[in-house]
Amino acid sequence: TNNNDQAEGNLLYTEYNQNAWKRIDKVNNNYVLEVKDAGIYEIKFRYTENGETVETNTTQVYAYVKDGLQVYYDGEYNVNYSHNENASNWSDLSGNSNNGTIESCSWNVDNSLEMDGINSTLNCDEINLNNATIEHIFKDYGESQIELNSTVQNITSTTSFDIGRYINNNLSSYYKGNVYNLRIYDRELSEDELEKNYKIDKIRYNLQD
Repeated sequence: TNNNDQAEGNLLYTEYNQNAWKRIDKVNNNYVLEVKDAGIYEIKFRYTENGETVETNTTQVYAYVKDGLQVYYDGEYNVNYSHNENASNWSDLSGNSNNGTIESCSWNVDNSLEMDGINSTLNCDEINLNNATIEHIFKDYGESQIELNSTVQNITSTTSFDIGRYINNNLSSYYKGNVYNLRIYDRELSEDELEKNYKIDKIRYNLQD
């Protein structure tokens, strides 16, 4: 949530799920909550401003599975925990600093990264993982429905990892469409973990069953 309070030290929070929170931090005037388990939580804040107690409306907080998360790009929070429509890098929210460099892409009004199918890529650092779970939210060019794709595969890159570029017989082809969210784990997620992530994505991106 984003509250511009004048007295950070007097911030309180209401736990709708008792003992759910591990930590609460403030980053760029945004309050970032770390929870113990993935899921959808309802919270509201009470804080002191100019000597008065202010209470926010209830809002939902979405927490994806974190165990094994190596890369996490979220278009809504493309620069740390805020959005910048002119960002040339996509911040990795996993905590591993695998920030992506945007090449020949643009940010759309719906906070997605638009790739032109000509030479657009998201360039990441070297990644080498076995049995990695890759989940990404995307919309192909010309389509109206946002989709989720989840795969388990090995990732091997000797120098860098290009998202949106495919190489076959030394020939490159490029993805045309929009990328909203990308998560890479260093292990195969369980069915329960996949379901938890899916429930969040379904609400956030209006996914169809």
